[in-house]
Amino acid sequence: MSVGENLVILGMSSACIFCLVFLVGSAMFTHDVPYRIDLKSLNDGSEIQGHFFLGSGSIRQVPQFVAYAKTARGGYVLKTFPADMSTIYMDSFTPYVVVWHSESDFIVHSDNGISAYDFHVPPGTIVEKYVLDGQL
Repeated sequence: MSVGENLVILGMSSACIFCLVFLVGSAMFTHDVPYRIDLKSLNDGSEIQGHFFLGSGSIRQVPQFVAYAKTARGGYVLKTFPADMSTIYMDSFTPYVVVWHSESDFIVHSDNGISAYDFHVPPGTIVEKYVLDGQL
């Protein structure tokens, strides 16, 4: 092997090791950061989503929660939260949601987005209802 070929192999090996260390380090230093938002109201529902291109596509209903959330200046804004990322806890007489942000602090700080929503609502908020009437 020539010196040039050895340098190429050394460079590629070094790049692979750096990428491996970066990926493992990023996974090891990822953590969830919570922040609380007080709620004025909360309702469940669904949203219609669709994708179309050249006359074909699909439509589906996506379950979600809708709430008036208190702002830092004391006002309220209407927010939607995806139901498949949400958990309800009936343990608080003052309703609020904890939003979990996934962040990484390896080499550089990065915000990986929202990982979950934990809703804390008054006991009895979820109504038990069972209906088996054979209607489809």
